Amino acid sequence: MIDIHNHLLVNVDDGPGSTVEAVDLLKQAAGQGITDVIITPHYDEHIFMTPAEMVLEKISHLRDVIRREQLDIKIYPGHEVRMSPELIEDLKQRHILTLNESRYLLIELSNADLPNYLENVMFDLQMEGYIPIIAHPERYLSFIEKKELLYRLVKKGVLIQITAGTVCGKEGKHLKNAVFKMMKDNLVHFVASDAHHRESRPFMLAEAYMEIEKILGMDYAQELQKNAVSVLKDEEILIKAPRIEISNEKSRKNFLRYFKGK
Repeated sequence: MIDIHNHLLVNVDDGPGSTVEAVDLLKQAAGQGITDVIITPHYDEHIFMTPAEMVLEKISHLRDVIRREQLDIKIYPGHEVRMSPELIEDLKQRHILTLNESRYLLIELSNADLPNYLENVMFDLQMEGYIPIIAHPERYLSFIEKKELLYRLVKKGVLIQITAGTVCGKEGKHLKNAVFKMMKDNLVHFVASDAHHRESRPFMLAEAYMEIEKILGMDYAQELQKNAVSVLKDEEILIKAPRIEISNEKSRKNFLRYFKGK
């Protein structure tokens, strides 16, 4: 298995505070059968500004630790980038890292309102040859209230990553139902751990894939895993068209039940 979203760098953003903690997380990942990890520290000018040079330096150090500990796992650089109007310019200035130097870029949004420039920036990224991946949309209330936007973005080639813990019900039944509804509607392309700490925010990728296989079948779970491989190798991903358009009030209420619970 390949994980494309996590926070494993030592003393960087809200990840592990020591090498021992990082090694514990890596051992947890390897124990689940994860072989490759793209590490994605936050790049957010308002909270965590982690420059590319620091990420590469920390990755190099952690690779030395992996060799010393004889762990059977490989790591690669990346960023989880906060959406901003300066995103394109930051990429051109090489302040931001894509996922393992691929065309794929992991993007997080504000937990408040979605920016009014969201679609324009997504379009500009694609025109520059990048493929944006929106991280954990199930956390954003704005996507719940403006569900048509999520459909529209996917139709235009934007990819979606949900979190393993949510798939496993860690954030509650209503959010678990929500992400499975999204998967059934062809709105999900990746599952990732978003791991931070061994106990409080652990790797749960193996459990998530087992849950997906149980509910949606082995083929679907394998398809998501193949998509992660494609990111690592910088290969194309086939995007299925969303199955359902929601345009009336009755559908809106039914959709919102998945997020808010009945």
